[in-house]
Amino acid sequence: MFRKTLLRSLLMATAIVLLLGIPSVFAQSNTFRVRSITALGCNSDDFRISVDMDVPADGSTFVHTTVTSGGLVYMNQLFQMVTSGIGLWGLFSDSTGGPTTGMFPIPAGQQMRINFAVESPPGTELDEWTLIVDGCDTGRILYNGPTRVGGLSDGRIN
Repeated sequence: MFRKTLLRSLLMATAIVLLLGIPSVFAQSNTFRVRSITALGCNSDDFRISVDMDVPADGSTFVHTTVTSGGLVYMNQLFQMVTSGIGLWGLFSDSTGGPTTGMFPIPAGQQMRINFAVESPPGTELDEWTLIVDGCDTGRILYNGPTRVGGLSDGRIN
């Protein structure tokens, strides 16, 4: 008798989830992930990547992109997001998110770190993703994942 009641309860719960959908607390949102590198180059707007974005379409979310290489900041962009899905993201000279200390082109053959922080409002991080490559001209991926993993938040690969 207990097994029948348990089985009925499990079937009922499954039916409710299927009919109502997965609750929003389990849904992915406010995320920004790097899928792949699509173009190489060290000049402004040469280096491009494919990204997967999941943000509200109400304009309340921003992506703060910082590009560093050799201790210099080449891009410091704060961009208001109004769409989700797969898209292309280019690296270029931009200081809407704060000061930059380097000027394009980024030196070839020098490790480059690209950090993406999803913020809402600006300055309040909801998610963070990092891509590290061996150089803007070669693009061999050294790290592509969440920023705060294994000491990565301090800028070093452990």
